Amino acid sequence: MIPGVLRRNLQVRVLTTPFVLASSFTTAWLVIGHIGANAYGILLLVTGLAQLLPFVDFGVGAAVMNVLGAGQTAADSVRLTLISAQRVLLLSSTGVVVVAGVLALVPGWNILLGVEYADANWVVLAFAAAFGGLVASQLGQRVLIGVGRNQLWMILGTCSAVMTLVGSAAAVALDAGITWFAVIPTLCGLVVSIIAGTVGSRAVGLRYRDIVIGALHPRRYPAVPLAATALPMIVIMVGIPLVLHSDRWIISHVLGDAMLAEYTIAAQVYIPLWTASSTALVALWPVFAAARTSDVGAALRGLFRSSIGIFVAALLCCVAFAALLPFATSVLSHGESTASISLSLAFAALLLIQITFYPAGVYMTSPSDLRFQAVCIMFMIAIGIPASIWATNVVGVPGPVWVSAAAILLFQALPATVRLLRRYRNEKALDRV
Repeated sequence: MIPGVLRRNLQVRVLTTPFVLASSFTTAWLVIGHIGANAYGILLLVTGLAQLLPFVDFGVGAAVMNVLGAGQTAADSVRLTLISAQRVLLLSSTGVVVVAGVLALVPGWNILLGVEYADANWVVLAFAAAFGGLVASQLGQRVLIGVGRNQLWMILGTCSAVMTLVGSAAAVALDAGITWFAVIPTLCGLVVSIIAGTVGSRAVGLRYRDIVIGALHPRRYPAVPLAATALPMIVIMVGIPLVLHSDRWIISHVLGDAMLAEYTIAAQVYIPLWTASSTALVALWPVFAAARTSDVGAALRGLFRSSIGIFVAALLCCVAFAALLPFATSVLSHGESTASISLSLAFAALLLIQITFYPAGVYMTSPSDLRFQAVCIMFMIAIGIPASIWATNVVGVPGPVWVSAAAILLFQALPATVRLLRRYRNEKALDRV
């Protein structure tokens, strides 16, 4: 069953990835040509705030995918779970917009971002307002994944990338300022998320409009307990971005705008590849959620086989990625920046470790496994961020990327592997009894 799920998702991903990559690279090429490499680095520094705030859904997405993945699509508990999750998203969205509005009135974003840009406050406010709307509409993605329709979400993601290209090209033609380029991708994501919410709700016999309205009536639709899954998930969703996506902030403060541009343009090649890989592999989440309730031993064997195959495929792709990254960054930046060999190898190592660990990560989504991952993440935060600052001062731009790769290996992949192997040995021992 697991290979079949991966096969279908990989088939869709093979068809959609060329469109995503072409759209993303062309968008970056157009925007860099319009505003320059340094300004583009500032732009992604602002939009990168979203990557530091994935916890704004407060972990309810994990609860939704676990419930739907376990096959409870006809239960009344699903309705209350979705309404409760949507209520959390609406509250979080409101909080994002309000906090951003207050902070926009406070000077000092230049200092916080580590750059000199006169309109930084307004760019942050515009982006945060659009991002707040996106947060409120993110339920649909989780529902589609939970009911096994991840292929549709990948197609919608491709549409978002193409829409972003069209919108950015129009903004370039109209000689728009940097603020427009901060909000266009987010607004395109908002449109796609609303479509996903509509389709996903119908897949479980509900209407998206009714879920949103129900979220506004807590007395009629009381909240269901989500904390067992959501709380450790919040820790995970805070910790991973703090270690991975704080790199650009550290580089900005330690090395300055020019080095930030080198990192940002290289990351712009890495991010679409990682997004394409993770959206294909996340389809394993509902499969593992269902398998854990039946045959744990068979589920673990499927996990191990899948992980080996994914590692081999990822290794070949990452070798090609490292070889092509200098050329790709030179083209994207119009010759203003070229990734070094060390930076190329660092991003390739990070991508390889992330892809290889991903199946284990989505297997370990029971409350106890999420708590285990959360503890590991706290150690990763405590050690990873100081190590990134040190590595940036000593090694330069590649330093924090190497630290991120090592942190995921040491504090996520290896502990998870040991835990799962021990569990598999225990299952085999029980089978022999």
